[in-house]
Amino acid sequence: MDHELWTASSEGDLLRVRDLLQHPDIGINLAAVDDARQDTPLHVSSRFGRTQVVQELLNDPRIDVNCPNKGGATPLYIACQEGHLEAAELLLRVEGIDVNWGARDGETPLFSACQNGHVALVGLLLRDERVDVMAAKKTGATALFMACQIGNAEIVRMLLGDVRINPNRTRNDGSGPLCIACWNGHHDVVSAMLAVPSVKVSHLGGNGASPLLFATTADRPDIVQLLLTHPELDVNEVRDPTNSTSLWHAAQNGWREVAWVLLASDQLVNTRVVSTFNQQTAAQQGRQQPLTPRGHHETDEDYKKRTTYGPVIADLIEQYEADPVAVRTSLRRLPQIRSTTTHQPFIYDVIDSISQSCW
Repeated sequence: MDHELWTASSEGDLLRVRDLLQHPDIGINLAAVDDARQDTPLHVSSRFGRTQVVQELLNDPRIDVNCPNKGGATPLYIACQEGHLEAAELLLRVEGIDVNWGARDGETPLFSACQNGHVALVGLLLRDERVDVMAAKKTGATALFMACQIGNAEIVRMLLGDVRINPNRTRNDGSGPLCIACWNGHHDVVSAMLAVPSVKVSHLGGNGASPLLFATTADRPDIVQLLLTHPELDVNEVRDPTNSTSLWHAAQNGWREVAWVLLASDQLVNTRVVSTFNQQTAAQQGRQQPLTPRGHHETDEDYKKRTTYGPVIADLIEQYEADPVAVRTSLRRLPQIRSTTTHQPFIYDVIDSISQSCW
């Protein structure tokens, strides 16, 4: 009989659920023995958006609205994960519900809604004062971090509009929401973050890297250019503990577009910074072979071309040292080059068509 209730709840068979709930010994909070997730009837009806069944189960005084499944997820978490707004609304009305109960790894219903891009559910949860908007999973990642990671600008703006949000809260490894948005090349998300006055654009995150260094090491010239429009950003900020600038990393890896953007900045770039990694300046590093291996989405041909760009960057840096204004002016005549959305910003057909006369 208990399994019949689970099946009826899964299928949305309201009449059968009502009939089964008349039995005083029905296992309303028991999971199906053959279900890998160990969902209860309330879990499975929430998972599939069986709204009428959810309401029927919630009307029963025996229901445990916070009962976790095998993964530690509550019915509210499941409803938010799967995007079932009406089921979540019903669950939130229940007295005693724990709106911040996280799954086994600490993910809350809000985190799950953000992770899966359910805008309406994020709005519903943000309107609930009981929701801890800064709750973090075991890695330290918050809902805002996840929204920035997946690149959902609409949800990021919603979260940033909540006064309870701390936009600079980092994960356990030190990387923050802005850092991960820069790394993944989410232009609209970075723009939204930079529009918030309290966001720290020079905050050192994971491995001592700032958002600018995250964008540089991911070869995101468009994000680097966007960051450089912020008045508080320092183009010469260094990475702890190696004292390496963004220009040094661009030269190291043959990321020519990034080097262009940096040297075209209104700020005067300090090209003489010596990295403690190998006691070399950016120009000296550019004359070495790239230390990073071929990228996952990078073809052998593209990687071979990139290995030749270090010396070109080194030459450009030396010309910049001799006459920064002339180099900056020449660089600003180049077409604007943006990263692709597939994490492969090596647009060599465009690069190779550009005249080298500017340097």
